[in-house]
Amino acid sequence: MEGSSGRRYNREKLILRAAVRLPNGMNYAGVVSDVSVVGICLYLDHELPVGTAGKVQIADMKFAADGTVVRVVRKKDVYEVALQFDGEQQGITGKILEYKVRRRAQR
Repeated sequence: MEGSSGRRYNREKLILRAAVRLPNGMNYAGVVSDVSVVGICLYLDHELPVGTAGKVQIADMKFAADGTVVRVVRKKDVYEVALQFDGEQQGITGKILEYKVRRRAQR
C-alpha cells in the first residue's frame, strides 16, 4: 500500500513512550514519532549506530519487536532513530487501533 509520502507502507503518527533494549542488556528510553508494519521512528537521548540490533518495546500498546537501526539523525539535543523490524509486524495495525480506542474511552 503506497502512503501519501510515496512510502510503500503507511505510517501512523503516535506520541508514546518506548524503549530499545540492546543484546548487551542496555536499555534506552525514548518517544515514538511514527510506526508502520515494517519499522518505527523514535527519539532517543542516546545515539545508536546504524546496524545496531535491538528490541523496541511500546508498553502502552503491549507491543515488542526485534529490528535493526537503519538511520540516525541528530536533532538538536536528541537523536531521531529509524529501526527496521526484522519482519513485517502485521499485528501492529490492530494494536494501534486498540490503543486509540482505549485512550478515547479514558477521556
